[in-house]
Amino acid sequence: MNTNVDPREQRYAIFGDCWHLTADVEQAILTGLCEGKSLAKIGEGLAVDGIPMPPWRISSWSTDPRFAEFGERYRAAQKVKAAVLVEESLEISDGEGGEDTTVRVARDKLRVGTRHWIAARLDPTAFGDKGSLSLTGKDGGAIAFEEVRRTIVDQTP
Repeated sequence: MNTNVDPREQRYAIFGDCWHLTADVEQAILTGLCEGKSLAKIGEGLAVDGIPMPPWRISSWSTDPRFAEFGERYRAAQKVKAAVLVEESLEISDGEGGEDTTVRVARDKLRVGTRHWIAARLDPTAFGDKGSLSLTGKDGGAIAFEEVRRTIVDQTP
């Protein structure tokens, strides 16, 4: 047996996939996301025989066409998670208590920055860094140019 492999992974390789997307599992995943939990933390709560559900298993269900409805609810829960992370960053920024040491300020800055980065990836339209601008004509159609003039100005004395 390979001694360089995590014992949990060895056990997973021996017993195979023991996780199935039931209504209870789906509810636990979606609730965990809406609470702002990571997939690893959610997986710990869905452990089977002491082995946590791997995060990739949850992600794979969210993109599997056989579980399309779950995928839609998963993406909606990710948007809620993004909002929760932004709210947490406000609490961290406004946090009181304790001494404002250089280490604490640096840690809080990292925590806020990480939450904003993740929120921007989970819901780029609401929390992304890039704005978008679109120019449209009447009724959302193409812009119609009625006339284009070219004016040449002679600037020689």
